[in-house]
Amino acid sequence: MGSIRLVDFLEPSVLYIPDCYGRRWALFIGGVFYCIGGALQAGSVHMAMLLVARFLSGCGIGSLVTLTPLYQSDVSPTNIRGFLVGMHGVMLCTGYSIASWTGVGFYFLEGTNKQWRGPLAIQVVFPLLLCLGVFFLPESPRWLLVQDDGERAYHEFKRIHLSGGNDIDAQSIENEFILLRAQVAQEVKESVPLSHFWTQESLRKRCLIGFLTFFAGQGTTTLVINNYGPMLYSNLGFNSVQQLLIQSGWITVCPFANFVNSLIVDRFGRVRLLSKRTLGSLQFQILTVVLVFGLAGSIVALIGECITVDVFQRTGSRGAASGAVFFLFLHIALFGLSYDATSYIYGSEIFPSPLRARGPGISITGLFVSTLIFLQSARTTFTNIN
Repeated sequence: MGSIRLVDFLEPSVLYIPDCYGRRWALFIGGVFYCIGGALQAGSVHMAMLLVARFLSGCGIGSLVTLTPLYQSDVSPTNIRGFLVGMHGVMLCTGYSIASWTGVGFYFLEGTNKQWRGPLAIQVVFPLLLCLGVFFLPESPRWLLVQDDGERAYHEFKRIHLSGGNDIDAQSIENEFILLRAQVAQEVKESVPLSHFWTQESLRKRCLIGFLTFFAGQGTTTLVINNYGPMLYSNLGFNSVQQLLIQSGWITVCPFANFVNSLIVDRFGRVRLLSKRTLGSLQFQILTVVLVFGLAGSIVALIGECITVDVFQRTGSRGAASGAVFFLFLHIALFGLSYDATSYIYGSEIFPSPLRARGPGISITGLFVSTLIFLQSARTTFTNIN
């Protein structure tokens, strides 16, 4: 079932809809697919119906995960773009947290269909709010300029910059819009067909980098831990309620770590948070700390997890079991602080602006392909290594 849903993440429609119909309509279509899929899941009467519903949900979420950072990047002021796009990762983790705690609550409704239909029905609420809220959102000024609708583009551009009570004079807004118009005009001249993503060396390199950025992130096994957490905690001797509570607490760490990541991403830069750079300054020292306790720290946490699990299996020590739980919490905290939100920003901004609808759609397939591989092989792996 997971495979059916994950394959939908690779749908090609996400590469065309935002360019043809606009960012808002693309978000709306993704939300509609998810609402229909979620409603059918909650009302499923047999397995075939549930599988079809999961397929539709996959179409919706596959689009939304890609389109949301694209829209955020298009409408965000330059000085806080990293933070706002990084909030995509924060809200993804918030959604995981809500789903996990919802599972805890419905666990106690034993012996009734409400135990599984309830959570499946609740998932429809948020995409429904998105579908309604889309009509109150501004369209991307950049996309409107590409469509040669300069008047509406200026209206939306001005609306965005004046939102939130920002004290910006009209002349500054107009000057910035003129610069954006000139930039978009140049980008339109340089626009390329989809085939150039594979035939043009520079674009092929960007696609590969974006793909591997997301693929490598899942190489830290974060989603494996998320999906198989209860089984891991069961093997550590925790009962069913304890498993659910620990799992919910674990995923709740993620949005807070991602929020911090979003705050610092513009301050230190995208690449510097993803890789080590020699700057020879205080900034470098701070970045080194982030990196050491981030990406490298995630690996150390996994090593600690393996050691403590081995000790528990040999001795049955409750201290070792608690240590294993600690290392899992440490892993998600460090991963969220350094990599999670940053990858969505980086995977989008490595592409030229006119390609940011299709480019991130290619990059993010690395996330879904790796998720499919790791999650589907994890169960067999756990069985074979006991």
